[in-house]
Amino acid sequence: MIRPFLLLALAALAACAAAPPDTTSAVLERMLARYDANLGGVDGFVVTAAGATATHGALPDSTSDLDPPEIAPIAGQTPDGELVPLLLQQIANVRLLADTLRTAELEGPRDLRGRRVYILTRTATGGRTLFVVVDAETFDVREIEQSIKPDTLAQPLVTRLVYDDFRTADGLTVPFRVRLINEGLDQLMPETDRMVRGGQASVARGQIEMLPPGPDREGRRAQLDRDIKLYTQGIQEYDLRIDAVRVTPRARN
Repeated sequence: MIRPFLLLALAALAACAAAPPDTTSAVLERMLARYDANLGGVDGFVVTAAGATATHGALPDSTSDLDPPEIAPIAGQTPDGELVPLLLQQIANVRLLADTLRTAELEGPRDLRGRRVYILTRTATGGRTLFVVVDAETFDVREIEQSIKPDTLAQPLVTRLVYDDFRTADGLTVPFRVRLINEGLDQLMPETDRMVRGGQASVARGQIEMLPPGPDREGRRAQLDRDIKLYTQGIQEYDLRIDAVRVTPRARN
């Protein structure tokens, strides 16, 4: 049985599909219709990644968003403590975004990093900016960027959520790669600490190169490269790759 709110979402999606949107409200309507049609068609789903599972329930028949998933470790595996929190952000909160972006400025459609997109930008008091990138064809959220520019810093502090590798599993389309990128963090580190870390990195690099070839050496080398990028460029990145998505079968009456 198809839920009434899903029928409305599908009808809205079909009604506005004829002409490309040219206003903020029109883009938001497309985003909401896509979100409700995609998630409203399943009774839940389970995501496997980073040594853990995230179990999502069904989308509520109201204006509320998906409840946070239940996170559980996979037997025999050690969950990645840095990546597991990204499972909570794998599905962009489109209903909240649509409410927040009602007064946003619209740009596009235009090409950005090889993809045709719309860009919604909302600037608030206190130097805060919300920047959302929406796929111009599917109306899936591709990127959410939030920045703040304190008076004490030369550059803004930026947090970016980037959604890539969208795939369809049992009728549900979700990103199979989610990256969290923090920028500007070097401004929060004293110069002396950065110099000390630079010297330590040189020593660590030599120790790593003395290890026998294999996964352990490559893992340590990659971690050191991330550490160096943090205190030299102020960039900290987490990259979550989804292993599998299993849709919960719809209960039959």
